[in-house]
Parts: sequence; C-alpha cells; structure tokens
Amino acid sequence: MDKVLMFSCLHLATPEVARYVREGLPGGEGREDYPIPEMLSLIDEAGVIVSMGDFAELLYEGTQGVVLFPKLVEKLRTKKFILLQGNHERHLMGLYRGVFPDAEIAKEIMIDGWKLLHGDGGPIFPTVMEYRAYIRQRFEGTKTIHGHSHVPYVGSQVMDVGSITHSRTVGWLEDGVPRLSYLDGS
Repeated sequence: MDKVLMFSCLHLATPEVARYVREGLPGGEGREDYPIPEMLSLIDEAGVIVSMGDFAELLYEGTQGVVLFPKLVEKLRTKKFILLQGNHERHLMGLYRGVFPDAEIAKEIMIDGWKLLHGDGGPIFPTVMEYRAYIRQRFEGTKTIHGHSHVPYVGSQVMDVGSITHSRTVGWLEDGVPRLSYLDGS
C-alpha cells in the first residue's frame, strides 16, 4: 500500500459557521484559519489521502454553505481520495460525490490491517473530557485509527489523528505502521 495521509475534522465552513463552532460549541475552541497551504504540501507526500470525517461543517445552513478551496479540490482529485463519513456530514455524501466523483466514500475502511473510521457514537457524557476518555477506552487495543475528538492520542494499537484544523495534527500509515505528525513538523 502507498503511504497514507489521514486527517480529520477539517470542518470547512462559512466564516459564520466557523465562528459558531469555535465560540459556541464545547470542544470547538481552536484556530479559525484553515491549514490549506500545509495540506497541499502534505498531499504531495502521500499516495492515498483519507479524510477521516467532518471534511465540511454545515450545521443547518444547507449545502450552499460549503467553502471548498479550488486548489485543495484539484489536488485531492489527483490522488486516491477516501472520504469517511463524520458526525457532521451525513447529509453531505451526495455533495462530495459531485465534487469528488472518483473518491471512495464509506463509513469505515481497512488499510494495512488497521480499521479507519471517524470515531463518533456512544453514550452522551456530561463533559467533553469524559467523552474523550470514553473514546480512548473504546478503541484501546483494537488496531483502530480515528479522529473526531480534536485531540491527538497514541495508545496501545489505537491512534487518534486529532483535528487538522484545531490541533494541527495528521496521521500517517506506511507499511502497516501508524504515526502522528504535527503540521509544524514535530
């Protein structure tokens, strides 16, 4: 398998939705600028690109609210691109099919013996911290790579790639070995 770049929670949105997510939702804190230049560079390094969910963030705006960066779309169309469904985009799969006609779209996939998925689901918890702890425990020891929590984590046969927008992290999978990477190079 080619070198795989995995990212989660890009949350492309209109400025209004991005501000609402940042200021009004638990766990929404983070940067408001999208790491498009960094993504363009990383895409060149990989043979397969996996969006591990929440590529876009619409909330209740309708599909006209998606802000797609033409250079990013163009570059993703040149690679094997896989879109995994996140919790904020169940209604976006048709839109993605129109923008990325050759992309594989799925709920979860297996690559090099690892299950890749978004990572949402489960019971409701009173705090974001308790929910993140639940996610960590849920996938520990399962050879699962996921996103959703916005906070990167590497455990026993589990990796959370964090959020490319909020924590500025991505995951790599090469020859069956996952690793976490920060956009600043660390």
